[in-house]
Amino acid sequence: MRRYPPAPGPTGRNMNKVGFKEPTCYPQQDMGADMVGDKISVLMHEGVPQKQAVAEALSMKRAGRLRKGGVYVHVKK
Repeated sequence: MRRYPPAPGPTGRNMNKVGFKEPTCYPQQDMGADMVGDKISVLMHEGVPQKQAVAEALSMKRAGRLRKGGVYVHVKK
């Protein structure tokens, strides 16, 4: 059996195969998901059908008009 030399690059607990250090903290995922879910719940409680509530909530988030708890921020005219 033949022994091949080890792969080049750093090795160890905090190194991946490419040789870059692993990040100590990962970027947060989409934190707006709970806001969208809250808004969907509010809209469905008001009697809006589920598909329409999902579409409205996603468009509100896309426009940047949702806040925590599913609160919609109106445009000042």
